[in-house]
Amino acid sequence: MKRVILKDRPRGFRSTGIVVKDNKLLLMKQVFKGEAFFTMPGGGWEENETLEDTCKREVMEEFTIEVVVGRCVYLLDSKTRINFVFECEYVSGNPELGGPEKERMNENDQYEVMWVDIEDARNLNIAPKETKKALFKYLDNRNVPTFFETIVKTLNKNILLVSPQNNKVPPDGYGGIERIVAEAYKYYTAEGYEVDVISKEGSKYHTCTMDSLEDLNLGKYRFIINYEHDEEVVKKLTNSGRRVFVILENNFAKKLMYVKDVDDAEFFVISPSQQKQYRKNLGITLDIKPNSIDTDFFRITGTYRAKDIVYIGGFGQQKSLISCIEYAKKHDLSIDFYGKDIFIDSEREYQKEFMKAVGEYNKASILHEVNDAEKVKLLNGYKYFIFLPSVDKDTWVEPFGIAPLEALACGCTVITQFDKGGHLSFCTRENSISYEDAPKTLDPEKVRGSVLKFDYRSIFKTYYPK
Repeated sequence: MKRVILKDRPRGFRSTGIVVKDNKLLLMKQVFKGEAFFTMPGGGWEENETLEDTCKREVMEEFTIEVVVGRCVYLLDSKTRINFVFECEYVSGNPELGGPEKERMNENDQYEVMWVDIEDARNLNIAPKETKKALFKYLDNRNVPTFFETIVKTLNKNILLVSPQNNKVPPDGYGGIERIVAEAYKYYTAEGYEVDVISKEGSKYHTCTMDSLEDLNLGKYRFIINYEHDEEVVKKLTNSGRRVFVILENNFAKKLMYVKDVDDAEFFVISPSQQKQYRKNLGITLDIKPNSIDTDFFRITGTYRAKDIVYIGGFGQQKSLISCIEYAKKHDLSIDFYGKDIFIDSEREYQKEFMKAVGEYNKASILHEVNDAEKVKLLNGYKYFIFLPSVDKDTWVEPFGIAPLEALACGCTVITQFDKGGHLSFCTRENSISYEDAPKTLDPEKVRGSVLKFDYRSIFKTYYPK
């Protein structure tokens, strides 16, 4: 039975043997995914063993060689355990692979045990390099007193957070992703990291804007967490050679096709539904990494709602704006559109039809863009929030929508479709209604309570490197 011995070295003790016969050194050659390196016989200490017992057992298990264990030559300290390295006298046996290495041999993981001339071993890739240095310090002077080596290095604690579209971090109002970036900043600074943030000029947490990305020494960062989905930005970050995490939040598939071709970044989605959409539409499967949401939305009170339907978002064909109006007209409900124009040139005819439909329906209005500070109050005044991406344009374009989540958290009943879009993570038959069905107002408190809450602190600890 194995157990943790040292709190700050959770893998405890390891014993390793230096076995020499006829000026040859006993080594194991390992080839992992095409990369070859060599190791000495050894393994983890087990309860009721002496460290010498561990060394003797490991040499026999891995190499089928009988040895007599001598003095401890040196100690090698790593971040996870302390390795005691012993000189060993060869007794009998021929090198033959055994132990767990033999069991886990496969196409990508190969093992071979052998005797190697000591002089030839000087040119081998013996891992880790600190072990090789200590090994030859002993072999060059076998009377050297027991010594100590360490492979514990000073951890690089520089990281970079990239907020989307140069947004303000934290936001002036309630915000969305910008608040998550701010929480990440607070978490990592509390953990002792030096955190740089690409954000809007004037942000509380701000190092530079996206325009200054070229001037940053990206090589200094241990890792980069990126919330910006622009392809050129992702390429610049991955060209740094650093570990780059790209969090895929609210965006359109046509902008994310490059995800399939970028191998140097680690892309994550935040829900099983979003994962399913990527697999279905792009043919790829991405790891799920849950993300935090704006918990302030859960503090809302008040249930009186004088107005019918609200739409908040960009004005484009992929948002199915005409279908939104048609639903309101069919059920004689008012509808207010808040947002900004994101129509592209190929959608100008659709834009004209939308403007005409608004003009012909006296209960429809196009109003101003909503900032985060007023969004909660606005949502509190409406019974329904409508969200119909892809109904008017039969393609998958919205892998994730945070707007329905915000609306649910404010107690609005969401009018949606249940077969497209990552909002399926949050919209259910209990808190939303289909645009094909007649409207019915659901209990705002139950709607609000149905929204899944994420604990951003546990997420950072679980999914981002320390």
